[in-house]
Amino acid sequence: MRQTYAAGERLFVDYAGDTVPVVVDRLTGEVREAQVFVAVLGASSFTFACASRTQALPDWLDAHVRTFSAIGGAPELLVPDNTKTAVIKACFYDPDVNRSRGVEDVLIAVVDGLKGFPEAITAVFPQAQVQTCIVHLIRNSLDFVSYKDRRAVASALKQIYRVKDAAAGEQELDAFAGGRWGRKYPAIAQSWRRHWSEVIPFYAFPDDVRRIIYTTNAIESLNAKLRRTVRARGHFPTDESAMKLLYLVLNLAQKEWKMPPRE
Repeated sequence: MRQTYAAGERLFVDYAGDTVPVVVDRLTGEVREAQVFVAVLGASSFTFACASRTQALPDWLDAHVRTFSAIGGAPELLVPDNTKTAVIKACFYDPDVNRSRGVEDVLIAVVDGLKGFPEAITAVFPQAQVQTCIVHLIRNSLDFVSYKDRRAVASALKQIYRVKDAAAGEQELDAFAGGRWGRKYPAIAQSWRRHWSEVIPFYAFPDDVRRIIYTTNAIESLNAKLRRTVRARGHFPTDESAMKLLYLVLNLAQKEWKMPPRE
C-alpha cells in the first residue's frame, strides 16, 4: 500500500544489497564489486542512485553528500533501512551501535520475528517500543497455506490488525482460530499468539501511523527491482554500463509510482 508524504519530509536511503561488478581499469581488466546507494524522496518518489566502493562510514557520508547535491537540499528526516554501517559490532544481545551516525535513541523498532532481536534492541535502547513486522508475520503465516487459499487467508488476517484496539484484535484472532481457515491451518493462530506481545503495540497508534509500521516502505520495493535486474545480468564491462541499466530500471519504475493507492 502506498503512503503519502509531505514535500521535503522524508528521504528513504539504503544500499541495494547485491553488489555490481564493474571494470575499474580497462587496460588490466580489473573488476571490483561496487555498492549501489539509493535514495528516494517520499513525496515525489524522485530517485537518486550512485556507486560506492564500500558501505563504510566515509563512503556512506559521501553518498549522502552527493544525494543532497542532486536533490538541491536536505529533508527533514532520513529513513535508513538496516544499513550495515549503523552497527560497529553485530550481536543479538549487546550490539555496538555506531553513534557517530547520529543514532541517539530509538522510539519504535520493527523486527521480523528473529529470536533474541527484541532483547538485543532493548538492551541498547531500554525505552524503545519493539513491534513485530505485520508484513513478515503474514508472509510467515502464508507459508502454512496452500497456494489456492492464500488470497482468502490473507484477507481473513486483515480483520486482526485493522481493528481499533488490542482487545478487539485478540477477539478477531480467536474468531480466526475457530473459523474455517483457523481450523484448516491451526499453525497460523499459534504463530500470532507466540508473537502477540510484540504485535499489539501498534494498536495504540492512529491508522496513518499503523500503516507506516505494517507496510513495506518505498526504498525496499525499489531495491528489490534493482537487485533482480543486477542478478539477471551477472557482470558488467564498465561502471557506466551498470549505471545506464539502473537508470533505465528507475525510469520504468516511475510508472508504478503514478498508480493510485491500493490495499
